[in-house]
Amino acid sequence: MTTDFVPVSSRRSKIWQLPLFVVGLAAAGLAYAEFPLQPATPAQRYVANVKALQSALERKPVDAVLLDGLAVCVAGELSPDADDADAVRRLCGSAFLAAAEADPSRTDRWTQAAVLFAKVEPEQIADAPERKRFAFRHAKVQAALGQGEANAIVAALLDVPAGEESEGERRRLLAETFLRQAPPNLKAAQTEFTAYLAGPTRRPAAQLAKDRRGLAQLCLALGEPEKARAVLKDIGAGAPPEVLSAAKIQLAQLAGAENNWKDAASQFEAVLKNPETPAEQRSAVQLYLAEAYRKAGTPDAGRALLEQAAQGAGPIAQAANFQLADLLLNQPSTVGRAAVVDVLHAGAKAQPGTSDYDPTYFTTEQLRDVFERTIQTSAAEGDFASAVRAAGIYSPWATPGRATERKAEANAAWGALLKQSPASAPQAAEKYREAAADYAALAGTFPTLAGKAEFWKRAAHCYRLSGDDKAAADALDQLTLTPGLPEDAIAAAWVEKGESLLAGRQFIEGTAALRQAMLKTTPTASTARVKLAVAYFDEARLKARSPTTQTEAQTLMKDGQDLLVAAAAATAETPVEKDAQNQALFELGKFLLNQNRTADADARFRQVIQARPGEKLLGQAQLYLGSALLLAARGDAAGRPPADAEIKLNEAVKLFTELSGGGESFLRAQADIRLANTTLLLRKYADMPELCERLSGRDTGKVEELIIRSMLYTAYRFADRTEPAATTLARMEELFLRLPDESFPGGADEYTRDYWQKQWFAPLKSKP
Repeated sequence: MTTDFVPVSSRRSKIWQLPLFVVGLAAAGLAYAEFPLQPATPAQRYVANVKALQSALERKPVDAVLLDGLAVCVAGELSPDADDADAVRRLCGSAFLAAAEADPSRTDRWTQAAVLFAKVEPEQIADAPERKRFAFRHAKVQAALGQGEANAIVAALLDVPAGEESEGERRRLLAETFLRQAPPNLKAAQTEFTAYLAGPTRRPAAQLAKDRRGLAQLCLALGEPEKARAVLKDIGAGAPPEVLSAAKIQLAQLAGAENNWKDAASQFEAVLKNPETPAEQRSAVQLYLAEAYRKAGTPDAGRALLEQAAQGAGPIAQAANFQLADLLLNQPSTVGRAAVVDVLHAGAKAQPGTSDYDPTYFTTEQLRDVFERTIQTSAAEGDFASAVRAAGIYSPWATPGRATERKAEANAAWGALLKQSPASAPQAAEKYREAAADYAALAGTFPTLAGKAEFWKRAAHCYRLSGDDKAAADALDQLTLTPGLPEDAIAAAWVEKGESLLAGRQFIEGTAALRQAMLKTTPTASTARVKLAVAYFDEARLKARSPTTQTEAQTLMKDGQDLLVAAAAATAETPVEKDAQNQALFELGKFLLNQNRTADADARFRQVIQARPGEKLLGQAQLYLGSALLLAARGDAAGRPPADAEIKLNEAVKLFTELSGGGESFLRAQADIRLANTTLLLRKYADMPELCERLSGRDTGKVEELIIRSMLYTAYRFADRTEPAATTLARMEELFLRLPDESFPGGADEYTRDYWQKQWFAPLKSKP
């Protein structure tokens, strides 16, 4: 009860009108009401407090402060052995519960109620309605503190006893308990939270804002984004800063989920502009906003945000580095990808599994994708140093062995690039060795037999390219000795070993390995047969140079031809067998062409072309078919061309023109040379200047330019155009003197320096 006080001046103006006796009685009554006489003994005082507590508990609305004070007094004076101890505990617990519900922020009242209720023995409550009422109240307390068995609490809270409040905190507590069930009953929790927030509540505005955010989370979990959006929009300026910014973030994410990245960016911008946004959320929002800019098509707008966030520490700074690396990677570069790798390195200092890495901001899958694309892009752009470095940083994040494999691939590609220049051959060998060592390490630890076989093969191949034939052979020995390998994998290993030994000029050992592969009844045996035939041909050419080994050379040629004939005639069912058969036909065609059996060679090359093999072999077959037509059109030993010479030459022109427009550099260059030669044979001298200028311009500064210009010189001479012929010859000699020795690799005469000195320039200069 409270007393209304009025100003003293007002009292004086009216007190004279009342009899003094009446005033005295009123004052005495007021004093007794406000300050009743205290009971004479502690027992009497205890009984009075219990009655006062009962009365206060029945009064609606409850006075939380009065209930709290009386309950503390009664509970403190309660004797554990008293006959009414359980009833008083229920009374005090109920008082603390009522006070807690009146002011839910006072968690200590829930705890005090729980302590008292825990000491109550429900089975001792004789009155059934009272027992049910206690169970209901006890369930509320347990729900508030997250205690007890969830299903039992839900059952109790759903069964509301007569006289108990069914709305208010019961719905919130019920919703929270639904979420504790296994599995959580999200739909029921959503229903209760919605009803709770729609009705009268006593929770502080800040706590209600958190409840609304929790309800929004439930809506999202149930796949109801529109409901979530409506709830989030109800979280207003009175919410705590962290809750308000979290709501804005979720609204932005909802917009992003609908690909409305402009709206998402606007929401994120609003969070950053709010000075009350907590610092820990601000950094995360910088990440989100940068991502929204990227997906809205303006990635550069987020670069400054990422650079700023990356300056911090912890998971957000790490994620900012990863996201910044992704952004830089998607931009064109003319200076390599070292900057991308630097940023990845800065982010990757925190290892997976540590407190500084949180996949919430940048998932492991996203990070692996950035590493993979960085390695791939760097290698594709020729920046192999960055590719190798990125692969090294990638290791802790990659699946087992993946980073090592990518590093080996990059080093192997680096070696291939370096090998193109004789001056960098030592560096190329080193890169191949590094790749081989990584492949060997993978082969030693890889869990599957197929993987082991593949990596031993790659290791052997790279060792061979590095010039270390012994290491290559050792790697292949490891492969052939691996227990449990399929027969075809073993056969492939013998083929690889044979090629490695033959590359090291170990003919006997190499052919023996190929014969081992042929013993296997697998598709790879057909590949071995063709490679053995080619090895016989190569060795026969070497032996044919010496008079003492001519017979041996002829035997090898015959054996090689027999192998190819058998391979070409064999039944081919699998892709490997079909590839081997096409290769056999091609090699047989080359063999026949070298023997000037142009018609037979022509037939073999056409068989290959009709089979439509892989692009490389198809192009080679077209080139050699054109060459066979060109050779046949020249005629017999006496120089008499066949009747259909022009038809053959025109078909050759078509083949060479098609290859001349292709992408493979060797085939294109050889097709260019033959196209010029065929045009010359067709006596189209007027076409030669434009054609040769166009073709030689694609091989400027190479021996191919010299060859094509020699044909232009010949065309001018045949056309009796002395002056342009002399000019062309002068340009040829100038080019010849400018070409370094490595431009003349040998093989065909035109690819040797002696040929041009002795067959061209010296004889022509000696003529008057």
